[in-house]
Amino acid sequence: MRAMASIVAIILGLSLFLGLAGVCISVNSGSLAAKSGQDFGYNFDQTFATSVRLIRVDLGYKITERDDKAGFLRFDYKTDGKVVPGSIEVIATDDGTRVFCTISDMPSYHETLLLQKLDRKLREELGPPKKIEHDAGSPLPDSGNEGGE
Repeated sequence: MRAMASIVAIILGLSLFLGLAGVCISVNSGSLAAKSGQDFGYNFDQTFATSVRLIRVDLGYKITERDDKAGFLRFDYKTDGKVVPGSIEVIATDDGTRVFCTISDMPSYHETLLLQKLDRKLREELGPPKKIEHDAGSPLPDSGNEGGE
């Protein structure tokens, strides 16, 4: 367990040093999983549809699971002749969306690079993000996060 704590400290230190968008780390049953996240100033539908096109069309990865309403996408990530599971989750926020990317058994920079590609694709296809306006009476789409962050 002490080695696991050292690994977590190294990853957190590197993410702070490199200025990564955001890295969440969880330890489950002795395994280490990282999840990177980034905020985008685009609405839920724009962000999710662009994520699907990036994964399937631009990168040519196989989509293995997809839930449009929940904003969840699971895919086969290919690198160096290796295929590992990856996922993208899009969550609506007050200012646009937050996208989380997880790629199993790979360093978090793979997730960060994928999020950077998504950012570039959104800007190329939709232009710069616009301020999201919400009616006071209309709630945000359900993000599944009832208790806040």
